[in-house]
Amino acid sequence: MNLAIDIGNKYTKVAVFDGETQLWSNAYKHFHLDNIREIYAQYPDITDVIMSNVSGNLPVTEAFIRERSHYMVLMHDTPTPIINQYKTPETLGRDRLAAVAGAVALYPGEDLLVIDAGTCITYEYVNKAREYFGGGISPGLRIRFKALKKYTGKLPYLKKQDVDYLIGGNTTESILSGVINGTSGEINHIISRYLSMYPDLRVLVTGGDARFFESYLKSPIFVVPNLVLFGLNKILLYNAGLRH
Repeated sequence: MNLAIDIGNKYTKVAVFDGETQLWSNAYKHFHLDNIREIYAQYPDITDVIMSNVSGNLPVTEAFIRERSHYMVLMHDTPTPIINQYKTPETLGRDRLAAVAGAVALYPGEDLLVIDAGTCITYEYVNKAREYFGGGISPGLRIRFKALKKYTGKLPYLKKQDVDYLIGGNTTESILSGVINGTSGEINHIISRYLSMYPDLRVLVTGGDARFFESYLKSPIFVVPNLVLFGLNKILLYNAGLRH
């Protein structure tokens, strides 16, 4: 069995796989050693573990894993089933790399745009030949709401909710209209620009806000909630194949 761990800016997501089949997944606001112990207690046959970490080191947790399984930390030079053409691979977010690997595994031989709508909104383009070139990074909903609170004198901090209006009749409605309509407008515009360049493009959306944006996006999209974890597992399987 394989264990994939994606430590993000806000949540840690984990999944257990038997080969390519996902058996279980969970998300933690605070991830620590006891969580790993519980996972191993539930799935004692875990033999291989891969971690993508954009937030910081977990030396005690990592030591626990190393004692029990073959352990891999996803790095910029880790072999993957994609051809990485990013100009500065050492600065590339590991979760971005994993999401692209997962997308290519799901839809091989296609032009793909992968949108991860989380703390940040990232856009990743990979072509039919599995060549990954990069994309874009933009503030996610939570960052936009927090910025309005932090950098103004009186605006309140709000959380996402659906809006069916453009003209806000009060401050709360105006903020929601600006942030929700503005962010969905950004995503729609970027999708449209990619489609003008690659007409057969398939658009995948993942991340914590993927389902939220689904009804706001005009172009056909495919929501894949655990794409990063799926991609991490594919990278783990790819490297296991290289070892044998």
